[in-house]
Amino acid sequence: MMNATELIEPALRVAKRHALSPIEAAERGLLPDAVIRLGIRALCAERLRHERRGGSEATHARFRELLAGLRAGPIAVHTDAANQQHYELPPRFFELVLGPHRKYSSCYFPEGVTTLAAAEEAMLRETVEFAGIRDGSACSSWASAGARSRSSWRRASPTRASRACPTRRRSGST
Repeated sequence: MMNATELIEPALRVAKRHALSPIEAAERGLLPDAVIRLGIRALCAERLRHERRGGSEATHARFRELLAGLRAGPIAVHTDAANQQHYELPPRFFELVLGPHRKYSSCYFPEGVTTLAAAEEAMLRETVEFAGIRDGSACSSWASAGARSRSSWRRASPTRASRACPTRRRSGST
């Protein structure tokens, strides 16, 4: 069995040969899984040491500060980068791997729900109910799709469209 040094040194040479950082080399699939796992463990250990510095009171103070910042900040950050990553794929990919609503954020499988289509529908219902959307509400195109998925809520209307027009090909929704 190889030790860590015997695994890491060749991996670092691969990264250097391609003028990549070790993380970039891992992301491009140039490193074996064993090296990637070692790297992940090392990064996690380093982060834990950093977070634990100063003892439990300092750690708790940093945690409270983090929570305060999250509460005061936006709900989502780096949305442009996230959108770019989601929409790099062609619409056909989504047709093959998603259900009829093309819902890729999450599904809900309560008792008795066993298909992807039904799980999409269940999650859309949960979202619409949580958001308090009623029949005839003006809402985003995504929420409108959820509201209109309920057969009795055909009057929900979108007020804005998604930036992902090519990936929004759905059956019967906006």
